[in-house]
Amino acid sequence: MKTILPPGKLEVKTPDPSDRRQGKRVVIAFPIEISGFDAAGRIFRECSVTSDVSEQGCKFDLLRELKAGDVIAIQLVSPGRNRSQKSKPLLFEVAWVCPSMHGWTLGALKLQPENIWNLIFPPKKSALT
Repeated sequence: MKTILPPGKLEVKTPDPSDRRQGKRVVIAFPIEISGFDAAGRIFRECSVTSDVSEQGCKFDLLRELKAGDVIAIQLVSPGRNRSQKSKPLLFEVAWVCPSMHGWTLGALKLQPENIWNLIFPPKKSALT
């Protein structure tokens, strides 16, 4: 089931003209599980929460440092006590990494076409409007 984002109910970030993103970001917290290989080549799995999402990707914090270009798998995790229910993992590429107060903030771009967020995003404005 997809959730339609109602106008005015969630914060949709207005694009900055210098921003290279193709779509609008929505400030929403989804519990996620991130897995992949760390800098030492060891497999890791870490839980986090998104800061914002778009059709193309997401932003979140991690304790583990990754680097731009790393490929990771992200899956949604059911909130609450029953964390055993997870979505199908999708592959993302780390686009950027910045240090944060509690580790690292990352931006990641989807490498697969599926809609992991189960959201219908506001339509993109065409260059003619």
